[in-house]
Amino acid sequence: KLYENAYVHLSDISVTLGDYIATLNYAGYDAPRMWHVKPHKHMNFELHVVGEGGGTLTVADKSFGMRTGSLYLTGPGVVHEQVSE
Repeated sequence: KLYENAYVHLSDISVTLGDYIATLNYAGYDAPRMWHVKPHKHMNFELHVVGEGGGTLTVADKSFGMRTGSLYLTGPGVVHEQVSE
């Protein structure tokens, strides 16, 4: 069975880098199971950390392997899709 990601809304968490302030809006988490995040985009940057398992990331019709320990950043307006192994 495929599941959509579960998200938790977080507020008042930010990191200041010089004049730039990055605010954490959401944290996603998945228990080890099959999941598929359909093609989507955001108005902001999205940082992904693969804590366990792996799968495939597709960006601009190019596919990339994800595995435990992978870290990637998608930018504003970038359509991306993730599917677990």
